[in-house]
Amino acid sequence: MKPYLFSHLDEIAGRLSGRQVSVFLDFDGTLAPIVNRPEDAVLPTSMKEILQQLAGVAPLAIVSGRGSGNAREKVGIPGLVYAGNHGLEIEGEGLSYTIPEAVAAQDKIACVMAELRGVVDDLGMPGAVFEDKGLTASIHYRLLEGDVEAFLKALRNHLRPYAENGALRIVEGKKVVEIRPGVAWDKGKAVEWLLAQERFKGSIPVYAGDDLTDCDAFRAIDGTGISVAVGLHLDDADYYLRTQEEVEEFLRWLTSAIEAKRS
Repeated sequence: MKPYLFSHLDEIAGRLSGRQVSVFLDFDGTLAPIVNRPEDAVLPTSMKEILQQLAGVAPLAIVSGRGSGNAREKVGIPGLVYAGNHGLEIEGEGLSYTIPEAVAAQDKIACVMAELRGVVDDLGMPGAVFEDKGLTASIHYRLLEGDVEAFLKALRNHLRPYAENGALRIVEGKKVVEIRPGVAWDKGKAVEWLLAQERFKGSIPVYAGDDLTDCDAFRAIDGTGISVAVGLHLDDADYYLRTQEEVEEFLRWLTSAIEAKRS
């Protein structure tokens, strides 16, 4: 089992000692509680306050499955970098980068989502939430009324040919099926790209996330940074926190540790 983060603060402080620190944070389930409908997610006021303090002492990026514009709107803090759609688009603080193949695949994803609406309608199971995020799309099933396994089987069967021919990437997470362009890019690649930019270069990265898509980032900084899983269900992270609420406590400690190091 991964070690519990708050039992190893001295160890983490030692790893950060004498280094510039950069911070990368997922949004849903990490900074904000997961809700049934993505549009209803709200960043707690106390979390926003500590993010503002943290951004004053370390380069900070939000790395989210949401579109970068939506993530920026939800967080509402200028001066951050927003890597949206699992890093397919990166904006902020003089950075602007979008994967061209993702732009080219938008029409294909829109067509497939229309097909999936038909598949779900045929199942007669209300409650699925379709989310268009521009470069990617998602189907959330937290509110699904019906047999979840039958629902997933129907989606998987329809999507399998697209995944097998490389046209699309299909990724399943917490009560969600993600439809992405068929390009080898993820949150881990986005973090690696950011770490090569002047704002983040030479820093020791700290990454926190709660879903399977964050494991790509955990692996990307393995051996060079500090990765934190929110919850026990993820592998590949250095440490874990028990709940989303503990993330705020950790970020307060991290901000204080960086401030102390600088002074």
